Amino acid sequence: MPPLKARSFFVALVVAAGLLIAHRIVPVGYVARPIRVTITQNRVPVASLDAPRDPLFVANAHVSTVDFLDGTSFEHRLFGNFHLTQDFFAELSTTMSVIVPGRYVFGVAADDGFRLEVGDRMLGQTTAPQSYSEQEFTTDLGVGTFAYRLLYFQGQARLGLQAFYRRADEERRYLIGEDSPFITFSAPEPGAAGKR
Repeated sequence: MPPLKARSFFVALVVAAGLLIAHRIVPVGYVARPIRVTITQNRVPVASLDAPRDPLFVANAHVSTVDFLDGTSFEHRLFGNFHLTQDFFAELSTTMSVIVPGRYVFGVAADDGFRLEVGDRMLGQTTAPQSYSEQEFTTDLGVGTFAYRLLYFQGQARLGLQAFYRRADEERRYLIGEDSPFITFSAPEPGAAGKR
């Protein structure tokens, strides 16, 4: 084999090996996971968002969106069942980059309660148990980076959690964690809070 063909064969072999390695590291169905979820399973019953924390265990995960099914177990639509059914807290956080300034509506559908914070503002909360219901909160946002934080609690019986946003002058909703022409999301930096 002439030297040029041998070199071409070696380059092709290196490229093929690189593609194989990249395919194993980044699967074809890769989904970004900009939402950090910290779950605290409580030892004692949880009857409100402000109930005393007595952790049995604390676990962390990352998911693509705030989209947990209305049901009897804490189950994410894409990432499956977390096998939690009662007496736990979940903190969901991400970093939002607002590209287009304006008035935005943030919504939360939850069973049981929650507290929603965007930047340094608490937009709304339901501290007591409730059936699965949806609430919306409106705020003005300028161009910039903001921390998004959703505290959630589950006491007894059914549960579910979904969070979304939209422009106030539009009907199209996006799940928190889903990029749009207006807002993009990235994993939060450790200790990030408020507007940066």
